[in-house]
Amino acid sequence: MKKSLRQEKLYNYLLSLNQAVAVAVLAEHFACSLKTIRRDIEELAECKKSPWYIFENKVYIDQEQKKRFQIEDNWLSSEELNGLIALYHSVDNLSNGALQGLLNPVKERIIGAISQQQSANKLPKSPIKIIEIANRQLDPQLFQQLHRCIAQRTVITVLYWKRSDDQQQIRTLSPQQLVRYKDNWYVDAYCHQVNDLRSFALDAIIKVTESLPSQYRQIEPREIDRHFQQSYGIFSGQATQTASLHFDEYITRWVEHEIWHPQQISEKQPDGSLIMHLPYHHDIELIQDILKHGSNVKVLAPQDLKDKVKQRLAQAWEAYQSE
Repeated sequence: MKKSLRQEKLYNYLLSLNQAVAVAVLAEHFACSLKTIRRDIEELAECKKSPWYIFENKVYIDQEQKKRFQIEDNWLSSEELNGLIALYHSVDNLSNGALQGLLNPVKERIIGAISQQQSANKLPKSPIKIIEIANRQLDPQLFQQLHRCIAQRTVITVLYWKRSDDQQQIRTLSPQQLVRYKDNWYVDAYCHQVNDLRSFALDAIIKVTESLPSQYRQIEPREIDRHFQQSYGIFSGQATQTASLHFDEYITRWVEHEIWHPQQISEKQPDGSLIMHLPYHHDIELIQDILKHGSNVKVLAPQDLKDKVKQRLAQAWEAYQSE
């Protein structure tokens, strides 16, 4: 049995005892020598400040110290430690370094746990690889500033680049939550100019100025979810229309397992194709997702969405006619 696993099992075994136990009994139970079991107990006592001590070939428990020890104890099992390492690497990769400042204390705790159990002083390489596509550059300091403003309920004034018309705007916001969507970060906020919830891409925020917390407008989480989840994609507002899309048999093999919207309805057809119904408010992002499937998808309804997709396809065709 590996040393780290044996010590973990010994630790849990001793923690369950309420009376002294012979060192020889422990050695027999864990199939190791008396010297090994003594060394394990001494190492546990040193690294964990545990309540056990050896006297006349028996292991005794200081009951008062055990009570304090159980309250302060933070031992992790091998499975828990591996899970924490995987979680750390996954979150760190997804944040593109934006969460590094927030994760550093967690990283130090993980390394401390590893050094206790495995005699190592660095994080092992993660077996999880996350490949991100089309993620835009993000300032880690901006991310941490917004995270702090949300926690402290601080109003912010931002200079924001509105890409759709290439204009810069000044907005006063009560930030509510940070959102990871399609490999990029957004902040959902109450906008004091329009008196409603809006989403803002973090990479389009040019400057942030903090104001007094007393002006902060707190929105209930249920209201935020209701506001954003009913519309398609990152665009806010109550859904006003329902799109019906027909995917051919080939692309259905992938699309039938995808979630385009939490309230979508999918109908598998006898020929293997799929009809998907999904609510939306703004159609910009929906059209982009439709176009990426090319001839494998057709808009059935509504007519204005069908016309817009046809227009975009015609424009793409025209762009190649001049060559």
